[in-house]
Amino acid sequence: MILSVTPTNRCSKENRCIYCYLSQKTGEAPFNQLYQKMSELIENHNPSIVTFAYNSGFSLDLFGKLLERAHSQAEVSVTLQPDCIMSLESIIKNIDYIALSLNTSNLNKVDIRAIIDELRRKKNIKIGMNFLMNELPTLRDVMVFFKKYQDCFEQFHFLIPKKYYIPYELKDAITIIKVIKMMFPGKVFVDECLKTIITSTPCSRNGNLLSLNADSSVTMCSFADSDDKEILVERCPYLLTNQDGKESYG
Repeated sequence: MILSVTPTNRCSKENRCIYCYLSQKTGEAPFNQLYQKMSELIENHNPSIVTFAYNSGFSLDLFGKLLERAHSQAEVSVTLQPDCIMSLESIIKNIDYIALSLNTSNLNKVDIRAIIDELRRKKNIKIGMNFLMNELPTLRDVMVFFKKYQDCFEQFHFLIPKKYYIPYELKDAITIIKVIKMMFPGKVFVDECLKTIITSTPCSRNGNLLSLNADSSVTMCSFADSDDKEILVERCPYLLTNQDGKESYG
């Protein structure tokens, strides 16, 4: 079981990215309510991993409290933009895995090696990369980047934007991913939601992923039939009880 937490919809950028991974449709619950709901989910569902989406629009002190609570019972993963990473120095002790969020616009604008070297001086931490294909990169650009930084990352994950609003043909992205997977065996992965669309198979996360949103609502990852290329995020009662008294998700 994985619990995904998006603690805020706020973003420090004046112009919101149209492909931002943060939810932009919901309000925000008070911190204490969010903290309490997260604690209940951890206690009742015992996730092996709690993963957070973070940006500098959220209080670092409050974020640290969420991390500390989650880390007391699970491994903690944080996804963030590279320009936020140094702000985590004071709370890195409660993080097991960091995923840098990169895309075609910032792929070559960040000194990745300097950031990672500094991070690992603080803690022997696992580091990965989430590459959001909001635009179609050239195969050459991706290969140059991977060759340059492959020793810096544990894993590379390819993702496409929520709702699959992509200004390119999916088959072109698949071609790039296949080549990179072949060039760097064992290091390159495809996001589960993207894999579902590519292979037309049920999402392997279905029933194994809960998402706690900034408004304190809880959603689960699920898909419609294999012909539906739109992700369906269903709002569900976060604690349903079967007749035998065991917890489940609806």
